[in-house]
Amino acid sequence: MISNDRKSELVIVTKAKDLCSYIVTITQKSPKQFRFTFVSRLQNLALDVIEKIYYANEIFLMKGDIS
Repeated sequence: MISNDRKSELVIVTKAKDLCSYIVTITQKSPKQFRFTFVSRLQNLALDVIEKIYYANEIFLMKGDIS
């Protein structure tokens, strides 16, 4: 049986999502000259952070399941 603690999202995932949401919100009104270079890279990096956190969490769970 899975406890309620296992079902809840990790704090780091929540904070990373908040950061990504903030970055996307703030950069929506950026000047056109930056929108397709700097802003695009910044938003992609923020999404990559979330992806890497999920990936790291999956590896940790798999390792814990083996033992």
